[in-house]
Amino acid sequence: MSFTEDGQNLSRRGLFKLSGTLAAGAAVAGLAGCAPTKSTSEMAETGMSSAGDGRATWSWETAPAAIPDDQIVEVIEHDFVVVGAGLAGCSTACSLAQNGGDVVVLEKTDTYGARGGHFGTINTRRWVEAIGETDPAEVARDWVAQCNSRCNERLVWTFLNNCGEAMDWCIDLAEDRGFQPSMVEATYKSAPYREYYGTYVLRAPEDFKASAKAPESLEHCPESIGNSAVFVLRDEALANGATFAYNAPAVQLVKDGDRVSAVITEEKDGYKKYVARKAVILTTGDISGDDEMCERYSPLMLKCERTDYVPLGANTGDGHKMGMWIGAKMEEAPFSPMIHPQGYARVNHFFLIVNTLGHRFMNEGVWAQGKSLGILNTEGNAGHAWTIIDDKWLEEIPQTLDIGGGMFWDSRGHMYGKEWASRDDEGFMQAAEEAGWVCKADTIEELADLIAADEPNFIKADFIAEVERYNTMCANGKDTDFGKDARLLFELKNPPFYAVKTGPSRMVCPGGLLVNTESQVLDGDDKPIEGLYAVGNVAGGLYGVDYPLVILGNSHGRCITFGYLLGKALTRA
Repeated sequence: MSFTEDGQNLSRRGLFKLSGTLAAGAAVAGLAGCAPTKSTSEMAETGMSSAGDGRATWSWETAPAAIPDDQIVEVIEHDFVVVGAGLAGCSTACSLAQNGGDVVVLEKTDTYGARGGHFGTINTRRWVEAIGETDPAEVARDWVAQCNSRCNERLVWTFLNNCGEAMDWCIDLAEDRGFQPSMVEATYKSAPYREYYGTYVLRAPEDFKASAKAPESLEHCPESIGNSAVFVLRDEALANGATFAYNAPAVQLVKDGDRVSAVITEEKDGYKKYVARKAVILTTGDISGDDEMCERYSPLMLKCERTDYVPLGANTGDGHKMGMWIGAKMEEAPFSPMIHPQGYARVNHFFLIVNTLGHRFMNEGVWAQGKSLGILNTEGNAGHAWTIIDDKWLEEIPQTLDIGGGMFWDSRGHMYGKEWASRDDEGFMQAAEEAGWVCKADTIEELADLIAADEPNFIKADFIAEVERYNTMCANGKDTDFGKDARLLFELKNPPFYAVKTGPSRMVCPGGLLVNTESQVLDGDDKPIEGLYAVGNVAGGLYGVDYPLVILGNSHGRCITFGYLLGKALTRA
């Protein structure tokens, strides 16, 4: 039985290209010592650091020693072992269990978990009834473009062709439990940032715990839309015989010859081995909770001053590391950071924005990811900026929703077929004021003084000149500096004036082990590793460079879709 290097330092080539061609039962330790020496310039180009001997010093490149059988306190056998009880894990477990699979889900924390509340797909029953069918070719075109042609188009098409069916499956389960699906209006309406309808939120009724439909497993009944789908899928998995083991962090994969056959966890009473008679499925989430992995694979994440990464302690790239240790192939960096402009005030929209020097630096009328990237890449060496608005800002938003819109522009509570309301934006502004993220003044000059009190490098004269120039371009109906759509140009002329602190938040960093369209993890020769699968943000290839917001919440949609598909595929007779 083989696991990995016996505590030795893998070379970069060995770590990423190690194939499953080792002889059955042989240890991998024979590869130790073949790490090539790299020059300082080579290490700088690849993001490697040096301990002085020319070797890479990323911590995961030193694979842990295999845990011997005499340290295993218990061996548990199931057909399927799912590692991670997030949305991807619960979707996979649910699909497996519904189709007769014998499945256990291992979770490192004390409960299942999820983040965010938008579930994005296309061509579900409700959306087709409302707007007709969406052409997946159009979505794929924009998806690939936003990923800089760095994604695996077969995976993109697998998602787009199956996500409607999968989401309908999830919504049906939700409605059986009294949940109410609502269709989200927020999409960017025009090129080149067009987004597509297809997103849902799921809400449990207020009396859900007391309702006749409520199941017994309500110790973690969702209190927000973020937990809704994962709760529903977990509950259905339990109803079909799946088991969940919490406080059971996976630490190693075990191979029998070329096949991954088990997972070892480190639990309160010692190491346990969960033998998978048919398959191990990694659903361990992304790397956003591990600064070192972010530094290696998505350093832009570390430039964010604030984070919405939850749950703390999870999503630390565990599945990525375990996979690499047994020869899985990691996709090339950079991973696609999901960073939304919600780190400070959520009042930014399409309004004038200046950096910490007081300079305008971008076309503000872009998609949410673009706004975040612009802030991180502007001069001033800060992960925030300032949105400048006047007293008529709430009146201007609804005038723009047929032009742009989308997340953090249109209201998060704006559902399809309903009128836009100012309630969310007013709430965000109030919260920002209470947090101390808003400056308010009767003149632009006074506003400049207030911003300067927070920003030591702020240049008041430059800021005042920027506002004057912006107002002139608005009056002329043409942005000659950054080309913002003329319909989004509104003069700043009605006091009081506000400067609202704006910045991206570190959310999720999807990307990881390369998989094929059947979710099989690939080795260094792009061959499937027998017995090992990956679903959700631990799986690479669906994105690249930037996270595509062509469908709001598509990272959640991909978790539901690929889990649904894999569960059905692995339980076929």
